[in-house]
Amino acid sequence: EIKGIPPQHFTRSMHLMGEAATADDFLREPGKHDIVHIATHARMNHWYPMYSSIRWSNRRLELRDILSTRIPARLVVLSACESGMASSALDDIPSGHDLVSFPRAFLSAGASAVIASLWLVEDEATASLMSRFYSNLVRSKRIGESLVDAQRQFIAEAKSAGKPAHPFYWGAFFLVGDGR
Repeated sequence: EIKGIPPQHFTRSMHLMGEAATADDFLREPGKHDIVHIATHARMNHWYPMYSSIRWSNRRLELRDILSTRIPARLVVLSACESGMASSALDDIPSGHDLVSFPRAFLSAGASAVIASLWLVEDEATASLMSRFYSNLVRSKRIGESLVDAQRQFIAEAKSAGKPAHPFYWGAFFLVGDGR
């Protein structure tokens, strides 16, 4: 997915891919980048939400690790299945009151905005959506507007090519935080 995002979109970037994508390297670098894009697998642990994790090549990075790290990025993109799912810390909290989630953890760690997904996402469609998103972001500099425009472009291009434009392919991603 990251290979589909043209490098000229960023003045300073670091790509951690494959075996080089370790949780330890990520934890050393997050304060040095304006945008952090994580394309991997996430898992919400509904029984023990603080042990929810993002998979890296060497280990899982747990939600509690994120909360103990300073990540002052303008934007964190969690391009992973169900990365926006939330869980309550207590059973007596009504459904819909998301106390514990990856977006909330990254915001608490200092990120200004987080893009995450609500359901299982299809790799090819997600890569295409993210490529459009970053192209739009370079032009407009507004995160929320860039995401919505990427979703609209995805729908229009899919329809014109006779491909599925169902929300399953583009609608999982949402923005939390400062979308300016």
